[in-house]
Parts: sequence; C-alpha cells; structure tokens
Amino acid sequence: MRLISICIALLISLATHAMSQDDDIRAIVAETERLLGEGSPLTKQDRAITDMALDYESTASIARPGFDPAKLIDQTQQAFGIDIPGALGKTRDEVINHRPKGKSDNVIDAMDEGIVIFVSQSMGRSLLEQSIVQAIKHDAVIVFRGVNQDQPIDDILNLMGGIVRDNGWDDIPKVLLDPLSFRRLDVQKVPAVLVKGADGQQATFLGRLNLAWIKQQVSLYGYKDFGLSGEIVDISEVDMIDEIQRRLANVDYDELRKDATKNYFEKKHRFIHLPTAQENRSYYLDPSFRTTKDQLLPTGQYWYKANETHNPLSNVTLRKQYIVIDPLNKAHLEKLRDLLRTGEIGGKERTLLLTRIPSENFTPLIFELRKEFLAEAYLYTQIVHNKFGIEHIPAMVEQAGDQLLIREYGIF
Repeated sequence: MRLISICIALLISLATHAMSQDDDIRAIVAETERLLGEGSPLTKQDRAITDMALDYESTASIARPGFDPAKLIDQTQQAFGIDIPGALGKTRDEVINHRPKGKSDNVIDAMDEGIVIFVSQSMGRSLLEQSIVQAIKHDAVIVFRGVNQDQPIDDILNLMGGIVRDNGWDDIPKVLLDPLSFRRLDVQKVPAVLVKGADGQQATFLGRLNLAWIKQQVSLYGYKDFGLSGEIVDISEVDMIDEIQRRLANVDYDELRKDATKNYFEKKHRFIHLPTAQENRSYYLDPSFRTTKDQLLPTGQYWYKANETHNPLSNVTLRKQYIVIDPLNKAHLEKLRDLLRTGEIGGKERTLLLTRIPSENFTPLIFELRKEFLAEAYLYTQIVHNKFGIEHIPAMVEQAGDQLLIREYGIF
C-alpha cells in the first residue's frame, strides 16, 4: 500500500513565500548568480563543460523567481532529510507535477467546496485515526501546520501511513502540510474543522471530528462559527513556513558551493595526469576513423556507410591552436609565456586546455588565464584526450593538412 500523499508542491510555494521575505538569503543567491551566472567570467559554455554548476544550482535557485520545482525538492530533501518521491511511492516527475488546482496555495482557497480537518501530532494516535476515518468517509482533507522543530517530514508520513497500514484500509486520505490554511483561519487549537460551501460560505467547528454531525449542523443552522464543542489540544508543530525559513537561514551557501565543486572534481571529473615534457618533439596524428555501421542524415540520405574510413579534417578546418597545460605547474605557465614572447606559438586564435584546476575557488585562476593569454580556457577532458592522444605537456595541437600536428615543449 502506498503512503499518504503529502502535497510537496504546496511545500514549494511555501518555501518561495518564506524566501521572498528574507533579504539576506536573496543577497546570498544574488552573489551566487554573479559567480555562476551571466555576470561571471565563466561563460555558459564553461558551465556546460564542467557540469559543476548544476550541483550548486539546486541550492541557488530556491529564492529566484521562475525557479525549477525539481531543484527546490532537492533542497527540501536536504533540509529535512527525506527521500520525498520514495516516501510517497511516486516517481520524481509525479511529485514535481502534483500541485493543488485552484486559486491559491492554501487548500481553503484552492477548493471550490469541501471539508478541511486541522490536526496535530499532539492529538495522539487515537484521534488521528478518527481523523483518517472521517476524511476517507467524507472525502475531506487533513492538514498539518508543519513538523515539530528539527523533525523530519517522514515522521509524519510514517505515523499517518502506519495508521492506514495497521488498519488494513485500502482508501487513502488526502494529507497536506498547509500552514497557510492555519494562518488563514488563525487555528491555534485542534482538532478543528472547516466546511466550505459552493458559494464560498464557511462553517468552523472546534473540538469535534464527527463529520456527519457537523454536516447536519450546517444543514440546520447554516454557515457560521459554531465555536467549541469538544476537547482540544495545543498544536505541537511549528509553522512550516517559519521552519523552512529557519532551516534554510542556517544553510551555509558558500560551504555548499565549495562542497559541490569538490564533489564534482573528486567524483564526477577525472583529471588527465600527463608527465611534463623533457624535450622538444613534434609528431603527426591521423584522426581518421572507421565506421562500424551506417549513419543516416535526418533526410534519410547516407552520411557514412559501414566499414568506410573517414578523416574529419577533410571536411572541417581547425582554425585554432589548442594548448594543453597544467596551470597549477608554474613551469608550464612560464614556458607558455616564453613561447608566446618568442613567437613559437602565435598567429592563430588559441584555446587553453587545462589538465587540472583547483577543486575549490577555481574561478579567479581561469579568469586570470584568459586575461593574460587572451584565450578561452576549458578542461582537458578524457574525450578530447582520446582524440589528441597527447603524451607529454605542455603541448600544442593544430591542423596540418589532413593531420593533427602535435608539438611538445620540453622544460629543461
């Protein structure tokens, strides 16, 4: 049996509401975007090449208009320690696309008509069980104000899901985290019930969970505040908006950025370690390849046929010089300066391919390389290495007819 469906999409809107009121967090995000966005010395192409930015975008985008819900789900999972899709028995896409239909982000305004049951963990298992029974029978929505301070969301999932499983019920009630509805009615004690009519009329009850009796009272006396009619308890959960605000305010975004960068270079990208050249030498590389199967163009015409040999330089001209260096090796940088000063390298546009960069705070290095050498700078990846086959560095690659000319520059 799948677990209770807590509406995470609602959580997304709440987080946005909370973020919009915090200038400090907005300032942090703005600085992050300056480093990783349009104002950065790193271009979009760099970010695509390194892929690293994607790790941090999941934390940087939460307070930005037009954010990606998937990224906020990732951030919420980190803040509250829960595998949201897994806990809900849903796929990631189902969770992202699940959002209440209506005019507002609180369930009261979102529904045209219906019943909302306000509950808290402080009510105890027996009353929560009654709430579930009533919600299933009368198609009502159960709402919690949030979670207890520092409590994982899955505690509520496990509690409500456990009640359903233990009783062997097949029907599943709608359960939401909806602090905005608690604010909307100023609910301070539970259980509380709201009945909303088709024309927007509202009836409220405090201390009663018998929805058949509640419906009867509304039918007899109309929509109004019926006041207290049973036992009530304090709400143990803190307001979810306040809790999200508190938890995210404690996030060290600079540390997350450093961790994301370090994680990328330690786990996702493998630097190409090449020995330093001890002598000058030049050699040619034939980039020809043999096709293993037919390759068709979108028009249906053959691009390549199987078992044919093709040289891409017959159709493509490399207009740049590609210089492969280790920028953390001062001797490599000094050698490159000498080669440019003497004119041994030059006359064409050039691109720097870096065999390694610092795992933290690499932006200033790349910016300085570009500024000094008037060249774009990218990582020297395994894919490029497989094409160039360079053995020692520093080295320079350029086209010579239908071959690649590779020059290694010895550091004596």
